[in-house]
Amino acid sequence: MLLFAMFPANIIYATHVIVSPGTCYLVGTSAPYNTLHGGDTLIMASGNKAYIYLMNFTGNSTAPIVVINQEYTTIGRNCTYGTKIGGCRYIKFTGTGTSATYGFQVLQTNGDGISIGDLSSDIEVNHISIDSCGIRGIVAGGW
Repeated sequence: MLLFAMFPANIIYATHVIVSPGTCYLVGTSAPYNTLHGGDTLIMASGNKAYIYLMNFTGNSTAPIVVINQEYTTIGRNCTYGTKIGGCRYIKFTGTGTSATYGFQVLQTNGDGISIGDLSSDIEVNHISIDSCGIRGIVAGGW
C-alpha cells in the first residue's frame, strides 16, 4: 500500500537547529543534530552551499524532521552532487522557507542533483529547482 501524507509548510516546529552556509555535511547522530526528533526543524541559512549531505536523521511517521531553507539557498556549482540523503527516515526536504516557488536551487553539479539512498525511506522532497546536473536530476533507491 502506498500512502501520501501532507505536512504543513512554513511551520517551525518545537526544536530547530540553524545550519550556517558553510556547513554541508550533517550527521543526525552527532551534536547538535542529535537533539532533533520527529516534528523538529533543520533550517538551512540562506546563501550558497557547495552541497548538502544529510546522514542518519530519523523523524517519525506522524511528524517528519523538516529540512527547510531560510530565504533562498543555492546548492552545487561544479560539485560532485547537490544534495545526498543517506540512512534517513521520515524526512521532509522542502524549499518553502521563502515566498519564491523554489526556495532551494540545485544547479551545475557534476553528478546527481539530489540522491536518496543508503536505505533511506519515507522522504518527501518539494519546492526545489534542479538545473544542469551532469548525470540525473533526482535518483532514489534503497541501495
